[in-house]
Amino acid sequence: AREHDDRSRQGARAENADHFSNALSNFYLAPSQDAFTELQKNAEQFKAELKAKGNGADSLVAVMIARISQKHGWPIVDGTLGERAKEILAGKSPLAKFVADDAQVNPTKLDVWWVSYFATGEERYLENILQYAGLEMPKGDLARVTVTGAATWSFKSNCKQHQSILEFAKRKL
Repeated sequence: AREHDDRSRQGARAENADHFSNALSNFYLAPSQDAFTELQKNAEQFKAELKAKGNGADSLVAVMIARISQKHGWPIVDGTLGERAKEILAGKSPLAKFVADDAQVNPTKLDVWWVSYFATGEERYLENILQYAGLEMPKGDLARVTVTGAATWSFKSNCKQHQSILEFAKRKL
């Protein structure tokens, strides 16, 4: 019932940044061009709050916009995050090169893969994350420990929140 309510509210104007964040993580459940247009309007409305978080949330929303546009061929609307999404699709900016290079793996790349999944519903992004989740913690390699820990935690957390991710994990494990 909760997922249905989230899908039905997706196309509506977000009431606050939390509602917007919830709509982002559920976009893949019922993608539509109208919902995508509204998502982009909401992104512009909340861009200052996203940037203020200081964790790259604004860039992740731009990645999501780029992935949705790329998958469905829907237009990106004008705006700061829309322009950044267009840069990602063009592949020339440092952010675009990072997003495209799956050999560069760190906790931020895990976030890129998560938003890419939530944008498209494509399991290849879950495959990317799963290859790091649940691994034995490497000794002496702090970067690998961080990625393994973040991948494991985020996969478990998202399995609790998204039936599709839980079903994927059951099939793979």
